Amino acid sequence: MAVIRISNIKVGQVAAADVKDRSGRILLAAGTELTEKTIKTIKSWGVVEADIVGDTAEPEFGSEISEIDAEQLHRIELELSQRFRFLNRSHPFINELYEVCLRREVSAWESSNGL
Repeated sequence: MAVIRISNIKVGQVAAADVKDRSGRILLAAGTELTEKTIKTIKSWGVVEADIVGDTAEPEFGSEISEIDAEQLHRIELELSQRFRFLNRSHPFINELYEVCLRREVSAWESSNGL
């Protein structure tokens, strides 16, 4: 059982837990096999991740930034925090956008420093 992003879910996988919308309404019951239609439906309701049966865990973000030192990572996070200061980081989309931007900035820094 692993929580994975909706964009990485594949047809034929099985929901390990109920998939709910933001208000807690059940969209898909635990044990349901995912089809093209069910995946499209839960995406349309704004679901960003689901608990899936199997060993499909995504790698943690921290594993991608092992090459960068803590001080530089802190500088990048401070700069991004300034860019995102007026946005609600608790919203799943905004939080995902922040993580994507953080990955991009770390990757750019690593590329410019030959890592």
